[in-house]
Parts: sequence; structure tokens; C-alpha cells
Amino acid sequence: MTNSSKKKFDIIVLGSGIAGISIASELSEYLNVCVLEKEGLISYHSTGRSLAFYLESYGNEVIRQLTSASKNFFYNRIDTTSKNILIKKRGVIHIANKFQTIKLKNLYETLTKNNENFKILNKLQTMELLPCLNDEYVDSSIYDSEASDIDVNAIYNIYLKNLTKNNGKVITDIKITEFLHQVHGWKILTNQDEFYTKIIVNAAGAWCDLIATNVGAKKINIVPKKRTIFCFKPTNIKLNNKWPLGVDVEENFYFKVEHDTVIASPADETPTVPHDAQAEDIDIALGIELFLNLVLYLTSGQV
Repeated sequence: MTNSSKKKFDIIVLGSGIAGISIASELSEYLNVCVLEKEGLISYHSTGRSLAFYLESYGNEVIRQLTSASKNFFYNRIDTTSKNILIKKRGVIHIANKFQTIKLKNLYETLTKNNENFKILNKLQTMELLPCLNDEYVDSSIYDSEASDIDVNAIYNIYLKNLTKNNGKVITDIKITEFLHQVHGWKILTNQDEFYTKIIVNAAGAWCDLIATNVGAKKINIVPKKRTIFCFKPTNIKLNNKWPLGVDVEENFYFKVEHDTVIASPADETPTVPHDAQAEDIDIALGIELFLNLVLYLTSGQV
């Protein structure tokens, strides 16, 4: 194979997150595929920073149906290298205070239209499952015993290994300077090489509208948003790593315990530009104030 032929592909996927790597892996069964990643590391942004949870209660009805339909895929797949299962049941509690009881009932009616996993718990039952909650805050909750931790790294590696097995390529540190549409496909000019492909797959996440503009495709008007997440070890209570995920019934916050540490987020969604998002000190401070002064019966140690 000549040097130039190595840069010719049936499909070039832009972005190495879970969307890009999974579609590249599937397509590599039939086609010559390459993934181009602008960062020095793969899965650097959202995929590498996910809270990693399987929730059949998350999103609109279509998303929830797709999530439920994927359950067997997750249960039946194993990372053959590590022998790890992909998901492990933990449960989730959707927490309501006394001002959110109508919201809780409405959510319960919505969730149980297509799924029987959910049941309503009173304050005592909620506190038994998640004793770190502030009992003055909690009124009731919806519990889903099927909600599970996802091993994102294992899932990602399954796709990456399959792509590699099928001679697919992943190239990092790529800075694209120009897309040129030609008779039989695309020529992509970069800081490293020229790449040729019949089809471009835009899996660039927050950058996808920028890519769409550069190739003359229709934008989807995505709005990149930044979310704050922080962790701390409390000083007044022993944590249990098997406690369920705690989520506000209106998705105003969420938290879970992992490795004897509380991982928490105020679920903020701040519009921003595509960039390497990092938490702001003020957002962390506001998040800590929300959790420790209202939602949780915890005294913060080191944040």
C-alpha cells in the first residue's frame, strides 16, 4: 500500500467521543474508516467526564424508550479484556420536597406509561435508602431499582478494539484547515496530512455546528452548555458506595457516592462556546451551598 493510499477512506468520522467511536466501529465492519480527533487524547470532552449512569427516567419519551430498548445490549455485553460487566444496578431516587409533590406525581404518571420500574416512597422510605439526606428537606421520592452505573471506559474500549480489529484508524492532534468538496467525495486539509473520503460523519459534539458551517451542511443549532461537578468527603457521616443516585425531581441537582466520595452537581446548564470546559470557583461554591445547607445532612471535608 502506498503512503497516499493510507490517507484515503470510505468514511471519516470527526470526533472520538462515544458517538464517533461507536459509529466508526460499526461502519468498520463493512468499510474503511478513520476517526480524526483534534485533541491529543481520545474521548477527552463529554465522554471522558460523564457521570456514567443508565437511567430509564432520563429525557423525553423517545429518549426513555430508546434507553429501555438498549438494556439487553448492556446486560449481554462484557469487556472481554477486563471481564467487567457494562452496567451494575445501583438505583436512583428522584427527590421531592413539600413544594414539589405535584411535580413528583406528574413525573410518576409520565414514567409509568411505558415502564414499571418506578414506585413512590414516603419520607421514611426515602431516608432509609439515602440516609445522608436532610430530613427537613425531603418529603417523598420516586425510586427506580433498575437504574445502574455504567462502565463508560469498558463500553468505549469495546468499540475501540472492534475498530482496531477491523483496521480502522484513529488519528489525534488533528487541526483541520479546510474541507474541499470534490466530484467523488471530500479532501480534508489538516496540520498533518491531506485526507480523502467519500463521506464525512460529523460527531464533533459541541463543535458540530461549526463543522456543518465549514462543509456547507445544515446546522442543527446546538447550544453548547457547561455543567459544574465537584466532589468532597464529608466529616460527619460514613458513606456507603452502594447508596442510590440522588436526583432532584425537577433535575435541579444530582449526586452519587463513589469511592467514599460524594460526586455532586447543581445541574447547571450555562450556555457557552465550544471549549475545554472547566468548573468556575463561584459555581462550585454555589453548588456546595445548595447541597450542604439544604439537600444533604453532610459536613464537607476537603472539596
